Amino acid sequence: MAYARFKGKFCNISLISIYTPALLADDRDMFGAELRLLTKSLLKYGMVIIGGDWNARVGHAAAMASTIGKYGIGDRLPGTSNICNESTAQRDRNHYWSDMATGMQAAARLGDNTKLFCLLHKA
Repeated sequence: MAYARFKGKFCNISLISIYTPALLADDRDMFGAELRLLTKSLLKYGMVIIGGDWNARVGHAAAMASTIGKYGIGDRLPGTSNICNESTAQRDRNHYWSDMATGMQAAARLGDNTKLFCLLHKA
C-alpha cells in the first residue's frame, strides 16, 4: 500500500495505490484495518481516491455500481463488500457536509440569516 498527496486549487487529493493478493481472513482483517486507518487520517486533508489491484472479483452487482462501475466481472470474493460499503458510506458523509458547506456559504454571501440559521440548526 502506498499513497501520495497532491495540493489542489479547490481541494487537496490523496491517492492510495494498493495491491492485495488473495488473503486469509486474518490478513484481510489486518489489511482492512490498515486501510481504514490510512483513509481516516488522509480524509482530514481533502478527497481520497483508492485504486490499484485488489485482486478481488467484485462481481457485476447493480447495487455496487456507484462504487465499482458497471463493468465488474466474475463473482465477488468474500470480504470485499465490507470495504466497498465503508467507502460508499464515507463518500455519502463527505457529500452531505460538502453540500451543507456550500449552502451555508451561499446563505452567508446573500445575507440570508434565516436560511443560515436553519442550516446550522440542521447540522
